[in-house]
Amino acid sequence: MKALILAAGLGKRLRPLTDSIPKSLIRFGNKESIVHILEKLRDADINNIGINLHHLWKDLVRFFATTSELTDFSFYFSYEEHLLGTGGAIINCRDFLFDDDFIVINSDIYSELDLKKLITFHDEKGSQLTLVFKPNRQPTDLKIDSAFHITEFAEKNFSPETSVQGGTFTGISIWKKKIINKNLSSLNKGKYYEFSGDIILPLLREGLEICGYPHYDFWMDFGTPESLKRLQYHFKKKQGVKDV
Repeated sequence: MKALILAAGLGKRLRPLTDSIPKSLIRFGNKESIVHILEKLRDADINNIGINLHHLWKDLVRFFATTSELTDFSFYFSYEEHLLGTGGAIINCRDFLFDDDFIVINSDIYSELDLKKLITFHDEKGSQLTLVFKPNRQPTDLKIDSAFHITEFAEKNFSPETSVQGGTFTGISIWKKKIINKNLSSLNKGKYYEFSGDIILPLLREGLEICGYPHYDFWMDFGTPESLKRLQYHFKKKQGVKDV
């Protein structure tokens, strides 16, 4: 299995910090955010990693080239001259992803999810695509039925009939290679594609089996100064250190 880490974003909400630091190199828990992700992937025996790049891309490439703790990983870099969106980033990496199933992870999240359990769930369900979500009483991004099949995604008005649970998409997903080779083969590399409207909703309309995996462990999107402070506080409590 491979992984694609989405690291091209500008980090606008975190400016001025991200004017000089790529969002994926922001430190908390005494290491860079992307290292937290890579360690999770290593624990799941995934070391073939694709990374899309745009903002301050040279700093990221230099980091991977000079960090000795990451020598067991093989990196594939996909530079985007113009931001392509989440969907476009996946399509642009088709040459890297076509020959194996893969996990996609946003670089601006921190998660304590056990990826091995996610992979087991994905395989046991026979799912073509599994989206990891944080359960909420009121759905914000998706709704699932009693068999964990996603019935609606990113809709403004959810219907209550077929769903038993809702939640917020975490920015973590796992894909069968068939999707990018067959279902999305007509989409062009180098074009902007929005994740929900251009990728997920068309797949649902095709009747593709897409499952939702509930994430009950700690998770946080640190895309704002406030959420980054909360994440740093989480590590202060967890590790008992002052410099995070």
